[in-house]
Amino acid sequence: MPWKEPGKGDKDPWGSGDQPPDLDEVFRNMNERLKGLFGGGGRSDRPRKGGSGSGGILGIILVGLVLWAGFDSVHIIDEAEQGVVLRCAEYNRTLAPGINLTLPRPFESMIPVNVSSIRSLEDRGNMLTQDENLVEFIYKVQYRVASAQDFLFKVRDPETTVRQSAESALRESVGTNRLDAILEGVQRETIRIETQRVLQETLDRYQAGILISEFNLEDVNVPVAVREAYSDVIRAREDKERFIEEARVHANSVIPEARG
Repeated sequence: MPWKEPGKGDKDPWGSGDQPPDLDEVFRNMNERLKGLFGGGGRSDRPRKGGSGSGGILGIILVGLVLWAGFDSVHIIDEAEQGVVLRCAEYNRTLAPGINLTLPRPFESMIPVNVSSIRSLEDRGNMLTQDENLVEFIYKVQYRVASAQDFLFKVRDPETTVRQSAESALRESVGTNRLDAILEGVQRETIRIETQRVLQETLDRYQAGILISEFNLEDVNVPVAVREAYSDVIRAREDKERFIEEARVHANSVIPEARG
């Protein structure tokens, strides 16, 4: 139906004589209101207080600080981790897995530490046996964090501490065994068990917060520099045993004939 028909008067959908709203004017009014809310200038003729601009900036800063403090105070700690909380750069407490709250920085900070994953290192070294022979070991150490607090603060470099302690413990164990027994495998398992025990005792004494899961001997041999000489010694020893056995067989065959 047309809005205007002859004889029926004006049927303007916007009302009697009203015009549709001016969108530009609507946006201008909204913009001026927002500026007035945050302290900006506007076209309003109403008098404003002199501190409205600084008050708006201060409000924005306060809102930002509140949001930042809330975000910085909530910590989600994984099941494999522990959270070490520092208050004014000093240890305060250890957080369990889950959602935890702390004071925002700089009052408190949180350091997550994985206490479930198995860490490993591999090293080698030349050791002196009980009979004063050199033997080369390639060994592997597997460990995990037992105490997050001790792991972070009791030793400066945990991995270096484990490496040096393992070498020291292995030297102690090797020094009580002879080279032949080590190379032939007779004492290898004993050395492995003894080394792991001494290593754990050393780390406990240091309060390193580390638990040794496994200590394995990957390879055992004489050093390359003396390997050829040691091979000659082994061959000479085998020749000696062979000559002794041949002499024994010959004696067992000749002596009875001589007696007969």
